[in-house]
Amino acid sequence: MLKKLLNGIIGILLLSISVFFVAIVAYLVSSEVSPAIKTGSLNIETSSMILNRVWEGNEIYILLATYTLLAGAFAYGAIRSVKKAING
Repeated sequence: MLKKLLNGIIGILLLSISVFFVAIVAYLVSSEVSPAIKTGSLNIETSSMILNRVWEGNEIYILLATYTLLAGAFAYGAIRSVKKAING
């Protein structure tokens, strides 16, 4: 019983972290990538200070890919934890 509860809590925590990373990706896409697409290219000309590092131009795509992979990994972990809590 306690294991099921703990797996459920861990699943909810992992899902929350995944949603957090998805929100960051959505914000970066709307603020950095969308203006570049509106001009007709994927080349980003601005620089952004994120995590105490200046990401210049197209380097932001590396950050977006990393955050997307992290969001997916945390979502996968959340699904497995919740399944384990349900099936236990």
